[in-house]
Amino acid sequence: MKIQLLSDLHLEVHPNFRPEPAPGADLLVLAGDIGSYQPGSLLPDADFGLARFSPRHGWPTPVLFVPGNH
Repeated sequence: MKIQLLSDLHLEVHPNFRPEPAPGADLLVLAGDIGSYQPGSLLPDADFGLARFSPRHGWPTPVLFVPGNH
């Protein structure tokens, strides 16, 4: 099994980040601190920026989300 790992993306300050699926990956692990709604957040949607990783929006693999500390 090939795992793609992304963490500490802080989408609240990088809302235009567009990840690329890793070739051959079987699973994406989002390992904490992906996005938050703290004061100054630049995220326009109420999903913490997670929709871009959804298979419903075209992400090609299952996604395991592990919350971070902020």
